[in-house]
Amino acid sequence: MNGAMIFVDFEFQAERGMPLKLIEIGAVRIHNGEVATFSSLVRQKGIQAEVLAFTRIQREQLQKAPLYQDVSEQFIEFAGNAPTFIFFSSQDREIFYANRFWEELVASSRLIDYQEKLMVHLNELRKPSLVALLAQYDVQHEVQHRALSDAEALRKLYIASNGDAIIEAQQTTKLFAPFVRRSFDNRRETISVTLYEYDVLTKDRQTYTWHFIVPQQEVEVEIELSHSGLLSSMRTTVIEKQLLYGRTAESEAAFVQINEQLTDGALFAPSERCGLMNVFFDYGMTLRKCTLLPYYLLEGHTYNKEQTERVSKMMKNAHYRTTTLNGAIFDVLEQYEDQLLRYMTETALI
Repeated sequence: MNGAMIFVDFEFQAERGMPLKLIEIGAVRIHNGEVATFSSLVRQKGIQAEVLAFTRIQREQLQKAPLYQDVSEQFIEFAGNAPTFIFFSSQDREIFYANRFWEELVASSRLIDYQEKLMVHLNELRKPSLVALLAQYDVQHEVQHRALSDAEALRKLYIASNGDAIIEAQQTTKLFAPFVRRSFDNRRETISVTLYEYDVLTKDRQTYTWHFIVPQQEVEVEIELSHSGLLSSMRTTVIEKQLLYGRTAESEAAFVQINEQLTDGALFAPSERCGLMNVFFDYGMTLRKCTLLPYYLLEGHTYNKEQTERVSKMMKNAHYRTTTLNGAIFDVLEQYEDQLLRYMTETALI
């Protein structure tokens, strides 16, 4: 990969509904064969005891650490011009965009979540830990949950897993926007899957559809219930009827074809738990892991529930209006082409 590569790790406090609170930056910069490192705590207050215990950072150290702005400016100087940042968490990407002092740095850099790249490469639907991947690639490194140590571990993992080749293999200009419709009637489910393919560079567009009916099997399941009172407890067993999802040759062929179609593109969907993944899960099939471009990217850089819901509504309305290759879905994708291109370039998809 051309230019400077910076393997970076952030230690932070994450509270639900609150911005991430950065407490440490660690980075390893590789450029023209030269190696440089950066490490600094960030002055913060109100850090939870659990975070301090996990990172082994002392509260007194944070109270005496450099100010947020000073550390940010030092990191800009360390990073240099237009580097490629390699990190290991989608939350690390949030740190980049949340730092108001890094706007110019982020605008000129590539931000690569290597955890996501390895998930696609290994076809893993669950996020693997850094420790597990180091063991899988036989990399000797003690993860200390300190920023510089973890950044160095990530550098070793990147080399051992041939990161350049993994990133290059996943490059694509194609987006796939999936829509699933499911209806139940008389112990059978009717499933319709539509996959819109759009090339952000050539503007080529294709629509693929699958339609199949799957029978449902009713089974009786024993469920044990417990009742507790002041003086005694009692267990009873009841029989409940449940429907099991069935399979047909037609449905299994459709699942295989959908996976084959997704091999050379990125999935444009609300989130990883989209309708397409849900239908695969219900029928005991595995949806191929591919790069996800979440809906909120059309309106922002990091996840926002309101933005996601707004884009989801817009995409659904466009889907219902789409009847040809020149339909509304493709008009929406073309309308937001700049945002999609920016993200795909930033993440080294193109």
